[in-house]
Amino acid sequence: MGWMNEEHAAHEGYVIGYVARDGCALESGLYRELAYPRDDGDRQVACIAAGCDCGWRSPRWAPRLPAKWGPFSVSAAVADDDRARELWRRHLELDVIAAHLLRVDVAAASSSATSLSATVLQIP
Repeated sequence: MGWMNEEHAAHEGYVIGYVARDGCALESGLYRELAYPRDDGDRQVACIAAGCDCGWRSPRWAPRLPAKWGPFSVSAAVADDDRARELWRRHLELDVIAAHLLRVDVAAASSSATSLSATVLQIP
């Protein structure tokens, strides 16, 4: 199950599960993200991360308690779920909301500069 933000509907967050890449030992540190339809059965998760529908991913970590992949979602310990949710919220604050405010500031500055330029040009 994911997390939503009413103001930023394109950014749904969730826990992501990873398993060792095919043909790689778990100790190799080479993982692939679990995803449906390739992974349509229950699987043990090697590590987890927070993710967002926009494509953002947090750093991965080993779950505190065993986590399981059931198609479409990861069942993780409450502490891991809380950690992932907090990382996703930070993504919203730093990447989404801050970027939006920066775009608004740039647009306002650009608009002010354009109107100031137009005013200057009208002086005889």
